[in-house]
Amino acid sequence: MYLSAVIHARLGKRLAVPVSAVMDTGPASSFMFQKNAGTYEPREVQVGRRADDYYEILKRAGRR
Repeated sequence: MYLSAVIHARLGKRLAVPVSAVMDTGPASSFMFQKNAGTYEPREVQVGRRADDYYEILKRAGRR
């Protein structure tokens, strides 16, 4: 037998970025953060759960 289920759980507010914005470079993940119009900088992050097409951002690397 097989079962398909959808579980709805309230997780509170979280910072999330599109999956397509996250670059997995092996030991770390990063995404391009838009500082100003036309200006971007890479930010190393620790990603958490994936929901639909978004990754939860647990923390920015090097920060608490």
